[in-house]
Amino acid sequence: MVAVSAKAKRSRAARGVAPGEATGPEIFTTPGAARYLGVGESTLRLWRENNEGPRYFRAGDRLIRYRRVDLDKYIESRLS
Repeated sequence: MVAVSAKAKRSRAARGVAPGEATGPEIFTTPGAARYLGVGESTLRLWRENNEGPRYFRAGDRLIRYRRVDLDKYIESRLS
């Protein structure tokens, strides 16, 4: 099981942002998604390779993108 870091939980809580509450972009690049989750970019790449982690989509042949709603769902799934 892959867990969301305590850093990500504290970061969102410290900003007063509840999962699903819109602040900032709706679509994230890998670096943006990593910051949002409080994990490293390499962690997201590893999760993608192992079919773990949050849902993502390809915008074109090489561009990986994450939707905010999918990142929030992933966080919520790790909190329960």
